[in-house]
Amino acid sequence: PLTLQARVSCEQKAKGHSSGSWQFSFDGQIFLLFDSENRMWTTVHPGARKMKEKWEDNKDVTMSFHYISMGDCTEWLEDFLMGMDRTLEPSAGAPITISSGTTQLRAMATTLILCCLLIILPCFILAGI
Repeated sequence: PLTLQARVSCEQKAKGHSSGSWQFSFDGQIFLLFDSENRMWTTVHPGARKMKEKWEDNKDVTMSFHYISMGDCTEWLEDFLMGMDRTLEPSAGAPITISSGTTQLRAMATTLILCCLLIILPCFILAGI
C-alpha cells in the first residue's frame, strides 16, 4: 500500500517572529514542500506538479496549512516551552544549562501536530483537493 506522510515544522524566532513549513512524501520519498511564511509550494518530484497546482489554486488548503504551522504549531511549541521552564527549575547548587538549539523543539512540535494531521489531511484528500 502507498503511504502518504506529512511533516510540519515550526520555529519560534527572536521578537516573537515564527516560521513554519510542510514536507509531503509518498512512500518515504519527498515530493512537495510548502513554505508557510510566504505561502509558496515547491515540487521536489515531477509527479507532484498536479497536486501542487490543485493546492495552489485552492486558497482554503493553502491557508489551512499556513494557519496550522504558523498558529497552532507555534502555540503548541510555546506551551511545551512553558512546561519545560516549570520542570527544569534549578535546585540549590545545581546550575542548569538549556541549549538554544531548536532541533528538539521542532521534533516536539512535529509530534504534537500528528493528531491534527490524522484528522485534517484525510479530509482534504477525500474531498478531492
